[in-house]
Amino acid sequence: NGQNSENLLGTIVYFQYSNGEVNPVMNSENENSYILHYGLRNPWKFDIDPEGGLWIADVGQNCWEEINLVNLVNKSNLGWSEKEGFSDFSEGGSCDVEVISENNEYTDPVFVYGHNNGNCSITGGFWIENTIISDQDGYLFGDFCSGSLWILSNDVNHTWKETYLGNVGGLIVGFGEGANGELLVFFWTGEIIQITQSAAADSNIV
Repeated sequence: NGQNSENLLGTIVYFQYSNGEVNPVMNSENENSYILHYGLRNPWKFDIDPEGGLWIADVGQNCWEEINLVNLVNKSNLGWSEKEGFSDFSEGGSCDVEVISENNEYTDPVFVYGHNNGNCSITGGFWIENTIISDQDGYLFGDFCSGSLWILSNDVNHTWKETYLGNVGGLIVGFGEGANGELLVFFWTGEIIQITQSAAADSNIV
């Protein structure tokens, strides 16, 4: 479905709501005019940063979990199912070595990680700025299986780098923010964890 621009599966749609009506913003004669971004496999949460960047966490299939950063209003094709991460997708391909694709037709993710160390499925978070869990501005995310948390920030070389914040246990399904900037982590089990320390090593259930 990812490369079918007339199918809403694997897409981010963009519309306006006014006077009880939903209207597409995009204007195209040949494609579904609601679709803004396509070529996604299973986007799991997105957020918009203060500069208007759209952050999309996309769950991989065989090898790679993705974080995509795209312009909010410029249409883009993010590559699935032709690509997974930076590599050409192959159903039976090996994950041992990342082979960078030579296909420049698609918009690459800004960050990927593999399924080592208990990781299996990205859970997207949101853009944070100088909170109690980190003095860095960046995109917060975690992994559903491993329970690890990271923040993705732009370093002095203008390269996106992840910083490990800690581990809160598996089955992370989402994030929130408390009234005083506390990080809330939501779990598949129905629990909500409140992170109160910058290292994210200690947590309190609320």
